[in-house]
Amino acid sequence: MPNQLLFRRQFVLGRQPVKMEGWNHFSLAGDLALSSHPDLNVVSHTDEKSSATLLGYMLDAYHPEYSDKDILCSLPLQTPDIDVLVRSTRCLSGRWLLICHNESFHIILTDAGSCRDLYFTTHKGSTWCASQPHLLSKHLDIPFWEDESITGYFELENLKANNYKWTTNYSPYKDVYRLLPNHCLDLKTAKSLRYSQDIPSGLIPLHRVIEENCHILSNTIKAANNRYDLILGCTAGYDSRVLLAACRDIAQDLFFYVYQYNRMGADHPDISVPERMFRELGIPFHIIPETDIPDESFTSAFAQNTLIPRFPVLPVVYHQYKHFPQSVNVSENILSIIKVAYQRSDNYDARAFATLCHQPHHEFILDWLSDWIADIRRSFPMDRINLTDLYYWEVHLANLVGTGSTEQDIAIEELSPSNSRAFLLNCFSVHPDYHTEPYSYVFHDKMISHMWKELLSYPINPDRMSRLTDLLRKRNLLFRTMAVNTRLKHYRRQLYAGISR
Repeated sequence: MPNQLLFRRQFVLGRQPVKMEGWNHFSLAGDLALSSHPDLNVVSHTDEKSSATLLGYMLDAYHPEYSDKDILCSLPLQTPDIDVLVRSTRCLSGRWLLICHNESFHIILTDAGSCRDLYFTTHKGSTWCASQPHLLSKHLDIPFWEDESITGYFELENLKANNYKWTTNYSPYKDVYRLLPNHCLDLKTAKSLRYSQDIPSGLIPLHRVIEENCHILSNTIKAANNRYDLILGCTAGYDSRVLLAACRDIAQDLFFYVYQYNRMGADHPDISVPERMFRELGIPFHIIPETDIPDESFTSAFAQNTLIPRFPVLPVVYHQYKHFPQSVNVSENILSIIKVAYQRSDNYDARAFATLCHQPHHEFILDWLSDWIADIRRSFPMDRINLTDLYYWEVHLANLVGTGSTEQDIAIEELSPSNSRAFLLNCFSVHPDYHTEPYSYVFHDKMISHMWKELLSYPINPDRMSRLTDLLRKRNLLFRTMAVNTRLKHYRRQLYAGISR
């Protein structure tokens, strides 16, 4: 197995270095040792009273010319107030972890969507962290949970079939937890701390939110373009159309493509619509045929790099590895938070909420949801942000994007331009009427219109499934149908289940 592929762009942080062939080792403040794969970007900044270490990369939408080092130097690292430090990262996108040490605290922060995974535990009185839970199990000899109330959940088809749709911050390993969005980790106590949100005190007019969020998207992509070779997949869907609109000023710099899943024909909307659109815009566009099954060594490394690998995505990841090893893939999973994915309800009972979010009524899940709901209600104004949206952000979306990005780490780095707290909190600062209808695309339409209006003249999601979704939405049947469909997917995905050790 190629050593450079195993746990690529991953790390372990603890009291002493771990033995991984070819990895780099760093001594950090607080007597911590960082061991990292050589392809994981690590940048540090130290002064007399503080230090900061960045894992991954940061982008500043208001200073697209800034490097990672410039951004670290601009942060108030000596502040005694964690919330002040958090607020200074409000407009930062990218995919990052930030370790900060000063006289008042020693913490680690994640990006807004936790796109770079962080798992943590306590071992022999010390805090340990890693990019995947089975890395901690491997180096600290941590077993699976023995508590039947927990193991019963992790044996459910819900977990095995959907490695990114499982509730809670637990992992299958004893006392190993995931750091959720809107939290930082106290490295002295191994406690997850929810930080306060700088939510605007009043509603913001929709046009102002659209203007600012479009600025964040376009300037984040420009900032990335200043550093990296960017590739961007475009289909007939809304999310990629928004990204294309945000690339208007630098469109000639990017490599645009579509991947032919399942041997899609030339008449498939995801092929025909972008092919025509790019041809008429005069921008090169590439249709990539489905890749054959990759070699055995790559498959073996892929199987070990994430907790529960999803083998259906393997051909795409292999193609990226073979053809774009030095590029950054621009995609949008965070944007889906703008849609209304779960049915609205004012019922904060854990059992009713689990039903809304397509989770099993397992005792372990219900107990965790009860605690999470109570914590959320203390921390967020419920008249501003719906509970199901926060679940989608902190639990569903974080697992989805974190898992997907980690899977792709073996081949390519990933960027979701909307992955900043400024962008997300703006979306929840408009009048609720703009954010109540299931799978509405008001934000998408207005952002495209603001950045590149001509792109709306091309069809968006013109296939039969999209027309069916619109029909079900108009007849108030969409959420009920989605619940049934989710259950069916659980069973189908069991074919690809399995936990890495």
